[in-house]
Amino acid sequence: MQHFQIKSKNIVGFIDNLPKPGDKMVRICQKKLFISSEEPMFQILITEISKVFLNKITFPIDRIYKFLIVLHQNGTADLFINDFKETMDVEVNRSVKKGEPIYDKDINDIFELQFPDVEIKSNDAVIYCTKIGWKFGLYFNFTRKIDLGELYKELGGLTKKLSFDRYISSTNYELINKLNENKDTDVFIVTEGKTDWKHLEKAKSKLNNNLRIEFDNYQDDRGDIDILKMCEYYARTSHPVKMIFIFDQDNPDIIKRLDEKTTNDAKYQVWDNNVFSFYIPKPSHREKYKNISIEFYYTDDETHTIDPSTGKQLIFSNEIEERGTKSLTTGKYEAKFVKLNKPKDEEELDKKIYCKDVEKIVDESGNSIAHSKDVFANNILTEKEGFNNFNFTEFKRIFDIIGDIIELKN
Repeated sequence: MQHFQIKSKNIVGFIDNLPKPGDKMVRICQKKLFISSEEPMFQILITEISKVFLNKITFPIDRIYKFLIVLHQNGTADLFINDFKETMDVEVNRSVKKGEPIYDKDINDIFELQFPDVEIKSNDAVIYCTKIGWKFGLYFNFTRKIDLGELYKELGGLTKKLSFDRYISSTNYELINKLNENKDTDVFIVTEGKTDWKHLEKAKSKLNNNLRIEFDNYQDDRGDIDILKMCEYYARTSHPVKMIFIFDQDNPDIIKRLDEKTTNDAKYQVWDNNVFSFYIPKPSHREKYKNISIEFYYTDDETHTIDPSTGKQLIFSNEIEERGTKSLTTGKYEAKFVKLNKPKDEEELDKKIYCKDVEKIVDESGNSIAHSKDVFANNILTEKEGFNNFNFTEFKRIFDIIGDIIELKN
């Protein structure tokens, strides 16, 4: 942890208005929950913070992507740079175990951001800045009335907003570029998974579909709760074309919320300002299955296609079991996932594509045998040998819904 202590004057806040020459009455801002690096005020404040604090430490400013400054009443300040420990209290959307990695798509909500190795007293002042994606967020509190619980919630809110803003910035960029490239576009489509658009793009081509649509080619996973929030966000302002947000059919809570917004017998939801949504319908060969993601539109044989260059394939959750070893010396537990000789039939209708830590999926001999959803989708998109004769007939169900939405009058 990069930790520095410097002498500091008792700063009470930042000037919040633009004083006229000679003005002695000014307005001071003592607390701000969130200032984005896209706002002009951010550049002004971060320059002043650098002058007063960051320039006094032996750490290159251009290498700083995160900092926490705690100002004490004794005229000192503790500065923590980049790699100090942070913990978050979050709500997840699946069962998890201790030590398991968590991804953005697993998080429904962020409640608190904490610093377990940093002591913050009630009469301290706090400045915090962090970066998510290409955007910074700045927080400060000079009231000298710190309530730790409230502080952690406010910083959790900053983290949540920065994370969501990353999705919005990326989608806005894609939307503008795609419409500039193709001015005849009727619909811009945003999918839940980062690979879903690849399957839909290939299916559109194979089905000789003439719908004038463009896809958000986002390259990171977004959770279904994030897509739902994006529906709400984009429904607040007008758009030049219809926007459709497509969900998997694998989360009962999300399905219930979407169903509640569905009117009459429609297979989609109508938001405001040209925004629509729907969850993918069940393919004809998966009517009894409970967790439908885009990969379920293929047959099991197609999904199990082995990549000739790697010998790997997609694996369903009912085809593996977790096995682990625990060191009697260190107590460290190491898990691996071993492919079963026969799938668990009792889990057939509940199965999902197992896509976490695919490098840990092995056969009985310890050979790595699984590839990711991303590899699978890329193989289909590029028509790699063995992946170039898939049947896309079931995808017509998705495009029929898109077509119905396109035909709606604005």
